[in-house]
Amino acid sequence: MFVSGRYLRLELRYIYEKVRRRVSSQYAISSSAWDPKLVDVPSGERFLVLSPHTDDEAIGCGGTIMKLLGRGRSVRVVHLSNQRTGMHSSSERLAEARKAMEILGVTNHVVVQDEFPSFDDLRGIIAGEMSSGNYDAVFLPSPIENHDQHLATCRAWAESMASLSRGAAVAILFEVWTPLIPNMLVDVTDVMPRKIEAIRAYGSQVELVDYARAVEGLSSYRAAMAGRNGYLEAFLSIQASDLNDILRT
Repeated sequence: MFVSGRYLRLELRYIYEKVRRRVSSQYAISSSAWDPKLVDVPSGERFLVLSPHTDDEAIGCGGTIMKLLGRGRSVRVVHLSNQRTGMHSSSERLAEARKAMEILGVTNHVVVQDEFPSFDDLRGIIAGEMSSGNYDAVFLPSPIENHDQHLATCRAWAESMASLSRGAAVAILFEVWTPLIPNMLVDVTDVMPRKIEAIRAYGSQVELVDYARAVEGLSSYRAAMAGRNGYLEAFLSIQASDLNDILRT
């Protein structure tokens, strides 16, 4: 997918800043590597998932969603769009989303609209969700995703938090199109078969890209690099104020 100049500059700036900080001094180089923290589930009781499209939640954090629900936590999934693709109508994609939510065990979910919102509308939608729910953390795509609408979701959330003066709000950034440098890992081995089933419920999408194979490979790699068997989901947990620092141009 073509990435607009605005988001390409954002992505390059993010990479540049990470490289600059890691090589700017001998101390920075010697302390620039870290081991992501392995957690059972993220801390908190109430979680919001902002999914740009119907399927991103299953791909990016489906296993963690199931683990949170299994431990009695509250999870609300907001699909920001439900666009038709190829020969598949929006109603077909909606049916797929409902099936995937059933597999994941999510009962609190909504599809905002068919087409992806404009950026101004997106900020309003997100601000409304954040104002109406006392969420401990929000799952959303990372700022280096190779997808314009994923990047727009990340920026809109950060800007919405700034307008609401909620710099301490916590984002748990997930990976769909582009691997990130994580600081948190969740073992999803026990729920991985259901995660793959939920991804495959999005038949209109997996016929275009084999997301199930990609997710299995990436999650297996995450586990191997952590010295574990099975499958891990990887996240970058960050406060809104710090995310805004990264996104500021």
